[in-house]
Amino acid sequence: MANQSILPQEVQNAIQNRQLTLVDNVLYFTKALNNNTTIELVQDSDTKVAGITNVNSGKLEAGNYMLLSGIRLQTATIAASATQADLAAADFSTTLNKQVANGELEIVAAGKPILPRISCRRFVTGTSAKWNNYFALDCPKLIVPQAPIRSNLYVFASTGGTLAARLELHGVMTVRA
Repeated sequence: MANQSILPQEVQNAIQNRQLTLVDNVLYFTKALNNNTTIELVQDSDTKVAGITNVNSGKLEAGNYMLLSGIRLQTATIAASATQADLAAADFSTTLNKQVANGELEIVAAGKPILPRISCRRFVTGTSAKWNNYFALDCPKLIVPQAPIRSNLYVFASTGGTLAARLELHGVMTVRA
């Protein structure tokens, strides 16, 4: 974690004393867009379900800090039923759906902006040869434990109920050693 100085001193000390270790991690959230033009990609009601999300209640677990270094946004066409099975089996494309690409995304953690409402076109161009639809942050952001993470996706027109979005937050997280 190149910017460990962002972490509280007690966390820095725990890393130095090997009580905590750092691991690469990706938080992910998958939602059906249904016929909405504003979609909450991260919600209090989220529960860990493989293929849907790996975060409960839209918060990091107690004691876990994450330094966010990149964001990825993907879309997939799904069955109109939009069940959890449909979402988990979705084949997220390397090309962002035009309605989403022409929309906007915002991410807030602990009430502070992680990504202010910006054009989703940022994810079309990307900044990484590794992944399509990936946006590497020039200024990594700290996400603290038990603080709500919120993200809204805004699209101009309904997608007709057969589209899903997957938001991935890439970074380094602290875990008990």
